[in-house]
Amino acid sequence: MGLSLKLHTSGFGPRLFFYFIFMAFVYVAFFPAKVLAQFEDGGEELPSLDLFSDVGNVGDEEIIVIQKHFFNKDGRHEFTAGILGGIPFDTFMVSLVGGASYGYHFNRYFGIEPLHILYAQHFETNFSKGLRKTENSPEIIRPTLFTSATVSVSPLYGKVAYFQEHIYHYDVYGLIGPAFVMSEQSQTIGAVIGIGVRIFHNRWFTIKFEFRDYLYFEKRMDFPPTGSAPPTIAGKVFTNSFILSLGWSLFFPKFQYNPLE
Repeated sequence: MGLSLKLHTSGFGPRLFFYFIFMAFVYVAFFPAKVLAQFEDGGEELPSLDLFSDVGNVGDEEIIVIQKHFFNKDGRHEFTAGILGGIPFDTFMVSLVGGASYGYHFNRYFGIEPLHILYAQHFETNFSKGLRKTENSPEIIRPTLFTSATVSVSPLYGKVAYFQEHIYHYDVYGLIGPAFVMSEQSQTIGAVIGIGVRIFHNRWFTIKFEFRDYLYFEKRMDFPPTGSAPPTIAGKVFTNSFILSLGWSLFFPKFQYNPLE
């Protein structure tokens, strides 16, 4: 048993369509030759191509109209304060995070972030509160602290125009490294991977959007009905925490922009 698709070209409409396609092909194929013949028959000279002789031969040092790299990260420190975000995709909790980080960039492509700290505050939803009153109480793991040390790679750099009036430069980076996660039940070591975007406001100030995924093993707790007995540890389970965040970064020392570099 198979599935076949057929294109029916019977009828005046499809034939007229293919006729126009054929005529367009003939026009494109023979029109340049017709123009050339007019120049030869009329004794007219073809336009000079000297205007295009330098195409592909102009050195980079002579092109200064388009900025190559408005923002330079070579040998600069990055301090990110005011990181605000949340943990999405959670039915039982509304979680908000805040923190700060410090990083160093060897060049425009590679950098390290030896310290990244996020503190999480959780608010239980009405849905979770209702389940806690039943015998099928949900197992809720509340991570309260995330710390990590990562290596970052920035392979993409570009710029966008906002309503053709303002130009914003940006880069896209990925990160990976070890992480330490603390929750109400335990502390554990795991890993973190993520991706982010920097939007450069000027030569020392940027806005960062980040998505991080913390991967770790968490102690699994058994919660009996409310008031019957305290929770017990029933083993470990692999889990992850997604975090979306927005931050403001300060780069220092400030650099002098040179359009030829």
